[in-house]
Amino acid sequence: MDDVERDFPISGKRATPIARSPQTSGLMSTGLPRPLPTTGTQQLGSEPSSATGRQRGETGAVAKQLPMALREAIEAADPALVDQILVQSLPPSIASTLGRRYRDRIDDEYGLYREPIGWVVSAQLEEADRLLSIAMVATTLLPAPERLIKRELARLQLSTKSRASCEDDLVGVLQLLAEACSQYPGDVVTAALRGWARRETFVPSVAELSTELEGIAANRRALLDALRSAAAAQGNHQSEVAWRYLQARVGIDAFRRWFKDVSVVSINSGTVTLAARSRFSAHYLKSNFMIDLCEAWHRSDATIDRVDVVAK
Repeated sequence: MDDVERDFPISGKRATPIARSPQTSGLMSTGLPRPLPTTGTQQLGSEPSSATGRQRGETGAVAKQLPMALREAIEAADPALVDQILVQSLPPSIASTLGRRYRDRIDDEYGLYREPIGWVVSAQLEEADRLLSIAMVATTLLPAPERLIKRELARLQLSTKSRASCEDDLVGVLQLLAEACSQYPGDVVTAALRGWARRETFVPSVAELSTELEGIAANRRALLDALRSAAAAQGNHQSEVAWRYLQARVGIDAFRRWFKDVSVVSINSGTVTLAARSRFSAHYLKSNFMIDLCEAWHRSDATIDRVDVVAK
């Protein structure tokens, strides 16, 4: 074990993900073997000695508040259970608005089946709950610590045969596999490597392992993307309501003349920042339409109580 840890250090380079195949989709639905109790992931909220991507310090406070059932699923390296409990653990205002996206697929082996391809948010979200949910999901996607990756690759090496022609080639292959694993959470890495060893005879190629890892992590990553993109959708809805009200309030001619090129820079902490095409336009809007702007944006969101206009 110690020799393996010395022989293939992780450089942190990102491996190119490969799209999930129908075969992988079906394989993941059958479940993967649970690891031994002594081989769980690193304790949540702790800082790894070496990891790439997002560091645990960014979401450590949230990690300590994760439900015990979710922690146990992570420690047991059961990604499907982690995903299930994760959704159930989100604030009710978030969980009640989530829906799955599917597409129909036909496969020679599995026939016609519905493949989940993402998540959709069906209603506006409470911003505080949305941010908390993002932090929770991001915590479960923190990269696996280097020690876990080396341990699981050593176990894989003992459980499978190598295609490498010599020891040096095998070390190189293991290093590339370690780099591919370094972008995924511990439960996903453990499940992927142990599942492969259970089903296959030979050590996987980087492409094969990347497909396996991405297939297992895809559901969680799609959930994070949906929660992040919900903010943009809500911002678009707020803008539409505000501009419609403002046009009715100031008239079509004035709206087209002064607001045609105005864009939304940000909506944050009750303040909307708008960008006008010039300093003169920004000054004119502040001097002549500020009350109208504040009223329009307050109509779109009652938490907005201030509007600022800057020049582009």
